[in-house]
Amino acid sequence: MARLLLVLVFILHGCLVDTPQHPDDSDLLERIQYHRNVTDDPLTKEFILCGQKLLGWQDSEGNFQNEVIIKFFSDRYDAEQVKEVIEQCTLPSGETLADRAYGFYQCYFKHKKYAI
Repeated sequence: MARLLLVLVFILHGCLVDTPQHPDDSDLLERIQYHRNVTDDPLTKEFILCGQKLLGWQDSEGNFQNEVIIKFFSDRYDAEQVKEVIEQCTLPSGETLADRAYGFYQCYFKHKKYAI
């Protein structure tokens, strides 16, 4: 699990640098990493989208890359449980790519059956 968190922190830190609208002391990174008090606002959605794109989870057209996401989580968690939640949460929804990224993020944490 430590490797997973390290990768996520590295990716999300890069997005924090690329999202200058967030103050330097923003706790956004921690809130997203641990799914605590994540707000439904444009900057948060763009931040989540940035992370998903850097991880290769979404292509430039907003299509989720299920196999990439499943492989990322299956290294640490039961592959069948991972596949089930990923297939459920990557169904297209949302008007923008950021809306889709945020929707996936919320769905994933709502429906996953394993502890992170």
